[in-house]
Amino acid sequence: MSIELFKPYVDFVFKGIFKKSEKSLAYLICAIQGWPDDAIKSITYMDSELNRSQQDGKAGAVDLFVEIEDGKKIQIEIQVLSQECYPERAVYYASRLHANQLRKGERYGELQPLICIHILVFNLFKDTRALRSFSLLDEKSHEKLCDHLKIVFLEINKADLDNNLENRVIEWAHFIKNAEKEKSMLAKKDRFKEAYEELERLSKDPEKVWAYEMAFKAIKDEEVKMLDLEAVALAKGKAEGRAEGKAEGRAEGKAEGRAEGMAEAKRELVLKMARKGMNPQEIAELCDLDVQIVYSILQ
Repeated sequence: MSIELFKPYVDFVFKGIFKKSEKSLAYLICAIQGWPDDAIKSITYMDSELNRSQQDGKAGAVDLFVEIEDGKKIQIEIQVLSQECYPERAVYYASRLHANQLRKGERYGELQPLICIHILVFNLFKDTRALRSFSLLDEKSHEKLCDHLKIVFLEINKADLDNNLENRVIEWAHFIKNAEKEKSMLAKKDRFKEAYEELERLSKDPEKVWAYEMAFKAIKDEEVKMLDLEAVALAKGKAEGRAEGKAEGRAEGKAEGRAEGMAEAKRELVLKMARKGMNPQEIAELCDLDVQIVYSILQ
């Protein structure tokens, strides 16, 4: 009997797949980083909890935190719904993870490079670029300060819009967005074999089915809520815009009326002075006008 596969972007599904499928995780990281498929030889899973740095500090957790054989630390995060100040959140988590590497007495030279990969199911940036990588650079020369911190964003909804995106990254974006739909194409490829095996195992587990349904419903409910809030904000913005437009229109009308009234008054004054025998030069000086304007009125 065929089963419907879970959506891999659901938080616990994503973590379930890639915590069990080390090989697929290596392929995913290599694709996003632009490394050869065989660049990662081994992966060590690390504690993903962010302990409080002080008594009243903020705790938290990341989806996946691993170390590869050369010592590099890699954080992988899946985020389905738009979140306020997400770039700031990404920087905060990166800073905490990087700082947590050292213990008392250890030297800064012992810090290992950290790559933070954020896979987004919403659009964070306004253009069609799907993959962005940020590191510490000089603002003018773009000279790199060090290789110790990199934050990467992959917006999977834009995968088919970005003409510069590697095909490997597009395929992983398709898998994460809808593995069921892409199964006939992707399951045949070695880099997706373990990921599909683990996804099928999860999708068949009765306990996981209930958890998935609850998680998926929560996502959809939150999406509807966000759409409702956007609709209310849009309606409010339109109403305020109309009100401001009317107010601006009245103000502009008054200003234009005043300007037209003043221009007409000056014209009448110019004509009256001319009837009294004053020459254009005298009229221009007394009315604070350019003499050519006086001539144009008199003509």
